[in-house]
Amino acid sequence: MQVNRQISENINTESYNSELKVSLILPEHINVFWPKVKDLLKKSVKFTYGRYTLDDIYDVLVSGEYQLWVVYEKDEFVAALATTITQYPQRKCVCIHFIGGTQLSKWKDKFLFNLRKFAKDMKCDGIEATGRPGWVKHIVNQNKAKVRFVTFDLPIHEENA
Repeated sequence: MQVNRQISENINTESYNSELKVSLILPEHINVFWPKVKDLLKKSVKFTYGRYTLDDIYDVLVSGEYQLWVVYEKDEFVAALATTITQYPQRKCVCIHFIGGTQLSKWKDKFLFNLRKFAKDMKCDGIEATGRPGWVKHIVNQNKAKVRFVTFDLPIHEENA
């Protein structure tokens, strides 16, 4: 896949001196890291409201359709994130689809710094995310992001309500 080749050639995620590290995991290494981060991503599955399972996330990561990012300090993984690149007719964006972890305030800025670099390297025009309303205080208010869309979920069957 072209994106995977670009990732391996262009990305150097280490930008600060810190024990906290942000790394992009190439698809061929997902199996090594998956046992260490799947429980972090599992927490985000319930907020897909039946759209994804943990196995689905694994499949899109291994296929290279999505990218796996990990945040770790020493030997402890504190967060895992899955992104994908979406090509619209007029724009190209890195989309954050799944986030799971702890200590968000500690790693969020470093992750966003690296994700911005990745987006530029991939010749994207922006970064997108859909999430719970609580993300507004973490991403929008502190990073001058604009709320352009709100995702509504209107069940059509009573059991999905």
